[in-house]
Amino acid sequence: GMDVLRADTGVLLWRYTSRIPALGLYPQPLVASGVVYVLTQDGHLSDLRASNGFTIWRVALHATDILPPSIMEGGVIYVETLDGSMDAIAESSGSVLWRYHGIGGGLESLTAGQGVIYLAFPATSGFNTIGSVTVLRANNGSVLWHYTPRVPAVQLLVGDDLALIAL
Repeated sequence: GMDVLRADTGVLLWRYTSRIPALGLYPQPLVASGVVYVLTQDGHLSDLRASNGFTIWRVALHATDILPPSIMEGGVIYVETLDGSMDAIAESSGSVLWRYHGIGGGLESLTAGQGVIYLAFPATSGFNTIGSVTVLRANNGSVLWHYTPRVPAVQLLVGDDLALIAL
């Protein structure tokens, strides 16, 4: 379950309960524009009204379980799934806009901005290190480019038309 409180006063607004446990803070629920998005262990994504917890929509994703990371950008929720793909889900309806196959599971990080999605994959050795980066078009999931740093990277930063990979 999940308790939802007013951030300024600590007053309990509502409590989320489900017969299928929410994944709690792993991944953490997404909160934006008066809506809370919750992933459950049975592979469902729910859109809950932040003011009262009422379900706006609930959609079954194509995997039986969900792992982070997941983000929201430009009205689209991007979710990595255990079957080695990524779903791009419309914030307004919960419909799957496109699906990218070929992730293989286990993203290190997921970043979105300026019409593209950056997928950072872990290195085969080292803790929390990046072994490769794949960049997708946000509108359809097609691959723009791949990059493999000469040594495992520690961070991917995106901004000002640059992708910086810290080695």
